Amino acid sequence: VNFRHVITCLLESHVECVLQERFSSKAARVFRYIHTHKYVEESDLQGQVMIQSKEAKMITYDLLEHHYIQQQQLSRSVSGNVASKTLYLYYVNMTQLARSLLQRSYQAMVNIIMRSQSETETNSRLLEKQERIDAITAQLKAEGGTEEQLEEVAEMMTPPEREAVDRVN
Repeated sequence: VNFRHVITCLLESHVECVLQERFSSKAARVFRYIHTHKYVEESDLQGQVMIQSKEAKMITYDLLEHHYIQQQQLSRSVSGNVASKTLYLYYVNMTQLARSLLQRSYQAMVNIIMRSQSETETNSRLLEKQERIDAITAQLKAEGGTEEQLEEVAEMMTPPEREAVDRVN
């Protein structure tokens, strides 16, 4: 089994899914075309992916800005100052893109952990109250408390407080 090929296919599929979710299916189409054709000129891109010129430019600049594609500048003449004689080619560096996506995943995980800790700290009073209520309920059940007593203990926490505790847990 060629694991390198399998991992490459998985990476390409994942990148296309991320592009569709984050941008649009048109962006995924542009990316796919650039990736399959290695180096692509902007004018070729607009005609081949069947997207209007202005929209194709916007998509490629968005992909460039978020580092999904790269741009290489080639000069046609000796003097590099002339813009009309400069050719811009788009290409995909999958190794760099994989590292970038991995870094974004790590950052998302850190954000989730920090948010969870913040929510727990914010609602610590409610969590302590819930623990006390649970302890009282368990004690009443062990001692053979009546349903009326159990309901009274359960009513110590209001519905909005219960919802907040459920969100944190």
